[in-house]
Amino acid sequence: YKVELFQKKKGVLYSIYSNETKTNAAEFKSLTKLDIGTFVWTIQGVDTAGRKIIRLSPVTRNEFKVKLGDISKDYKFKFKSDKKFIIE
Repeated sequence: YKVELFQKKKGVLYSIYSNETKTNAAEFKSLTKLDIGTFVWTIQGVDTAGRKIIRLSPVTRNEFKVKLGDISKDYKFKFKSDKKFIIE
C-alpha cells in the first residue's frame, strides 16, 4: 500500500507524509506537522514483482480538518471527517 498525507492550503495540496508498506497498517508519529487546517490522506494498493509495478488500485482519498477547541475546554483538538477513523 502507498499511504500519503497532505496539508491543503488555498486549494493546493502540500505533501507532509508518504510511506509504502507491505502490511495493511501505517503509522504517522510526526504530530507536530498536523497544524490547524485541512488535510487529505490517500491510500492506494500496489501490486509489485520485484521493482516492477504490476497493478495499481484506484486511489482512495479522504479529507479531515484539525480545529482548535474552545479555550475554556483546555485547547482540545477536534478532528472532523465524513468518514470513520479507527484510532488505537
